[in-house]
Amino acid sequence: MMRILLVCTGNICRSPIGEFLLRRYLEGTAISVASAGTHGLVNRPMDKFSNTILRQRGITETADFRSRRLTTPIAKSSDLILCFEQMQRRESIQLAPTMTRRTFAISNFVSILQHLTSTGQIRSTVPEERLSEILMQPLDPRLLVPNRDDIPDPFGQPFEVFADIAERIEDALHTIAQTIGG
Repeated sequence: MMRILLVCTGNICRSPIGEFLLRRYLEGTAISVASAGTHGLVNRPMDKFSNTILRQRGITETADFRSRRLTTPIAKSSDLILCFEQMQRRESIQLAPTMTRRTFAISNFVSILQHLTSTGQIRSTVPEERLSEILMQPLDPRLLVPNRDDIPDPFGQPFEVFADIAERIEDALHTIAQTIGG
């Protein structure tokens, strides 16, 4: 079983949306999805707007969700860490330096996947093997340069802002799931 970890700041807004969406997209594979926050508000339910967004997408089994803080053991037990902002990537790597090559801002990871796909460097047809193959690729350093496409924190913002952020999350994770799922 391969493990993907989504990381935001409080683990109540973006990463829960990402966790539940990516889990749905990768259903039926041997890839598990979880989330945490670099400054996680421990044992809190997800934000009401995040919950509403998931319900609008037919995901209703969210009542048991509880936030958690990213720790070194959580980071090290993951095969891939996807962060919503470059700052979270840096904080994740500080906790688990051995995960540097497997920790990305989501926007950078999407760019990397698009490059690997367009150059035919992903060959496997089994999702977990595809993910492993992606993580083993030597990466063009230009693809690792932080871009400015962080997905900002909607905490405390009106629902419309959450909805816009959720669309960005959904688009990125859909691309990731399509690439991994083949």
